[in-house]
Amino acid sequence: MPLADWDFSGAQRALDQSKYVSSPSSLKLTGDIRYLCRKTEALCLPYGRVQFYYFRNSTNRYQAIYFRNQAPLGTVAVTDTYAVNLSTSYTIFKNVAGSQTNLGTFTPPGGVSEWVGLAAEWYQGMDPDNLEALVIDVYKWTGTDWLLLGSGYDTAQSFLTSEINRVGHRAAARLANPVWHDDTQIWRPA
Repeated sequence: MPLADWDFSGAQRALDQSKYVSSPSSLKLTGDIRYLCRKTEALCLPYGRVQFYYFRNSTNRYQAIYFRNQAPLGTVAVTDTYAVNLSTSYTIFKNVAGSQTNLGTFTPPGGVSEWVGLAAEWYQGMDPDNLEALVIDVYKWTGTDWLLLGSGYDTAQSFLTSEINRVGHRAAARLANPVWHDDTQIWRPA
């Protein structure tokens, strides 16, 4: 997707033709950048899937996949959202009005100085107590298949009926320690 398809929180980003999964380039992030898709068909995804590849040189570079994000078009926010967190903790959480709730954990996907494929899928299902819930599954691409790393559950299902349910990413990179993202795919249920 072109850069124009995203709302960004900062300018520390550029297309990089020297490191990518698919040519001609990847998105190189050199600051604490959050970005949400602004394409019409991705503005309201109460259920869906985001998958992408990332490359980082250190595990202490915070990254996240956002979904059901409530930021209006043209803006980016870290509150009122669900997220899959990749840093020193590997958690699935939601943030409602600034209050964060942990919904689950997952196996660290690894991936230092290599491209790692990661996906988050969220859908209507059942939690381990057999209650209706938003189910959030996190997967890693093995080279031949998607391996489930862990799941989270939310019986409250925040933002389900909202007219805004955006998806996107965060990378807390630094100029001396950048992060690259490539091949983001956003899927909606059929």
